[in-house]
Amino acid sequence: MKHIDDVGEDGRIQEFRIALLSSLTIPASCAVELGFMLPQDVLPSVRLLPQICNATRLSVGLLFNYHVSLQLSTEDSTVTVSLAVESLRLPGHQGIALSLRAALPAPDFASVRKLSIDGMFLHHLCGPRSHSILCAFPRLTLLRVAPRSGPSDSLGLVSQNLASMLEALQVDADGAQTAAAVGPVTCPELARLWVDWPRVREDEDDSCKQVYDRPPQAVMDSFRELANARAARGHPFERVFVAHPRQEPMLGAVAYTVDEYDGAVTRMLKSTVLAMDDHMGARLLAQEFAREWDRIE
Repeated sequence: MKHIDDVGEDGRIQEFRIALLSSLTIPASCAVELGFMLPQDVLPSVRLLPQICNATRLSVGLLFNYHVSLQLSTEDSTVTVSLAVESLRLPGHQGIALSLRAALPAPDFASVRKLSIDGMFLHHLCGPRSHSILCAFPRLTLLRVAPRSGPSDSLGLVSQNLASMLEALQVDADGAQTAAAVGPVTCPELARLWVDWPRVREDEDDSCKQVYDRPPQAVMDSFRELANARAARGHPFERVFVAHPRQEPMLGAVAYTVDEYDGAVTRMLKSTVLAMDDHMGARLLAQEFAREWDRIE
């Protein structure tokens, strides 16, 4: 069910969508794909699909032309809802993320146990804590985040994005929530954290040589600080995964390495080097994450 970019200015498309979904009985085994819609239309549409109330998996990814894809599904994949979200009043990636962030935090998604947020500018969905979508997932067990803002970010910007994404999960060492309004720990059941560290420049100079190695020590220290603080509050991690790219100088192909750490991020348990794939290396990385995704029940 799709519409062109400008039809959201009136409510006719959404009214038609509501009327249609209200009149249908959709089997649980039927995959549902909804087309472009405005952020404020997401919840009213999803609520007309009762089976989505039991969704355990949510993937948020970037499509094209400032569109974001949401894929909700059950553990046995009997239902999938894909929504391509656009914003007419707040154009651009950041506007989409901010608009979507206001639409998602709702009890309707409380059953989600696996969340993947993978796309440029989508770090805006996670922070600051007072508006973070992570607060909507009390049963979340596995979280994947990617702190990139563009195809070639600076080290400082990526580190800042990552800090913004993880701030909602942070607690002080004495167990107090790091927010003005102290409340329950965000995602109290979160056991596994996966971070896609992107290709970065050493500074803001576009001509600067790119870095394709592991995150710097300061970033790893921030992971350990987060893990220790949550453990002190009684919500420890089981595993932390850090995926990082390496470019083959002659071919230009990219291979990823996935480092698996213990819950305290003090010991690397395994380092998996993925074979060279294409110039982005994304396919093999997606397959590696899928194994972890399917491991969590």
